[in-house]
Amino acid sequence: MGTLNPVFVQMVTRNMLPLFAIVAPAMLAPTMIGPRMDIGSSEGRFRQIVPGLLTASGVALLVSSVPQLLKA
Repeated sequence: MGTLNPVFVQMVTRNMLPLFAIVAPAMLAPTMIGPRMDIGSSEGRFRQIVPGLLTASGVALLVSSVPQLLKA
């Protein structure tokens, strides 16, 4: 089969493997749903959705950082 890349072996540990069970579906679901949504929407609708998603992700990041900011 071949040997594993030493960089990969040092970066990914056994403790991380269960997290892949969470991360893999979180990456695969949007990858599979996105093209289906793209087919059914117009360019104008796409231009409305993208800023909304970017704003929502920015707000989520800000909200998640507030507890850390209040600690300091």
